[in-house]
Amino acid sequence: MEKAKQDTKRFLAANWRVGLVSTLVIVGVLVAGLLWSSNEERKAILAMPIENVNISSIHDGDYDGEYTFGGFKYQVCVLVKGRKITSIEVTSAPRKVADLTNRVAAEVLAADGNLHIEVGNSAESKAVLLAIHNALVVGVSDCST
Repeated sequence: MEKAKQDTKRFLAANWRVGLVSTLVIVGVLVAGLLWSSNEERKAILAMPIENVNISSIHDGDYDGEYTFGGFKYQVCVLVKGRKITSIEVTSAPRKVADLTNRVAAEVLAADGNLHIEVGNSAESKAVLLAIHNALVVGVSDCST
């Protein structure tokens, strides 16, 4: 038993560098893959078209919408009254882009529901626009659930 312990210690002492280098290589490959994947997702969302929605065809109510991007869920609650959007509340988004998401919602509201606005021109702002679009097109009436 003592010999096995000594052999294990000798093996670890002789090969720790190989284990460290292997671990660093694996971590590096994983990080590079995540960065590449994130960049591709960013390009895809920026290229994605958004169709305008005919607000006059939407009945009064509050509508949930969401879009997932970068592992985060962007959620909005859109209130339609008198065939117009009267409020847009961003109910879920990453904290680091909270100001941007609220600005996007305010710009859509100011543009009478036009989803072809330029705010930030980023993937995060596009995610909010897609969440608003989803609320108006497939959203479930009643944001409280």
